Amino acid sequence: MGRAWSSISFLSSSPSTPQTDGKDVLALCEDGDLLLAREKLADSALRVGVEFVVARDIQRMQRGQFPTKRVTSLPPWTSCELLLRHEGALHVASIGANGLQFVPFEERVVSKIPHIHDRFAIRRLRHDARSENLSITLRELAIQIAAIAPISWQTLLFPTTRTQISPRSPRQQSVDRDAVIDALKELPPIIRRLLRRMLELFCQGLTLDDTSHPHNPDKTEDPNVGTELRVALDALGGAEVTARLSAAFVATVYEFVHLLDPINVSTNNPLVPAAFWSNCSDNERLYFTPSTALGSEMSLVIPTRD
Repeated sequence: MGRAWSSISFLSSSPSTPQTDGKDVLALCEDGDLLLAREKLADSALRVGVEFVVARDIQRMQRGQFPTKRVTSLPPWTSCELLLRHEGALHVASIGANGLQFVPFEERVVSKIPHIHDRFAIRRLRHDARSENLSITLRELAIQIAAIAPISWQTLLFPTTRTQISPRSPRQQSVDRDAVIDALKELPPIIRRLLRRMLELFCQGLTLDDTSHPHNPDKTEDPNVGTELRVALDALGGAEVTARLSAAFVATVYEFVHLLDPINVSTNNPLVPAAFWSNCSDNERLYFTPSTALGSEMSLVIPTRD
């Protein structure tokens, strides 16, 4: 029997982590730095804010999927997001179940009212991992993301629909594959390439009941976006899909700027945010170029409000 999780045992057993605050992040962070987050899941369908693990299990049981083992610990991280500067201001770029977001850092983190189990951390790219080409590419990426974000999967998957539908619509609507491909063609080249690769990484490790449209990672010109997202949302839920998409997006960008060795999409292990944690397990570990490209985590201190 494992020991049940508690905030006290977690804090007492965790090694001392350097800390930083929002002002330092805003002043010092650069393109390509990383934001790790663990946040509670407040699902409007449940009408109550509950812990990530409990909410996930409730959602699965409502669909008739019962856990095979008891989970006694919270995930180390629920998302990882890319920091980019645009017009001098630090922004957070992330992809989740609802689409691509590009918001000022203050809006994403500093202005939040933290929950007791929420935590954020920053990992910065070391100077020896940066280059002029990397800076140029990430600067162009920030410009292109800012031009199209926020963009929902509804817009991407259903570019011709005029009906207002739920952000989780991929599991409710049929998908016109030609329309999806046309929508991808309208995106800037860098974004289009990143999305295709991101969806390949997202689909790794998926073992879904609906296999009527199997994913083929070699057919990058035929991204079966709608089917994969619709089935994944049904089987995994929005929180898990967001976690995997966020990790796949960051990995794709790092691959694109040659900071990360290409990930083998044939592996059975899903890519999750914890892969970008310095304390991740060996079977989750990613291989960076150079190996010390990312510095250690700095815990982000968010001031409490009276």
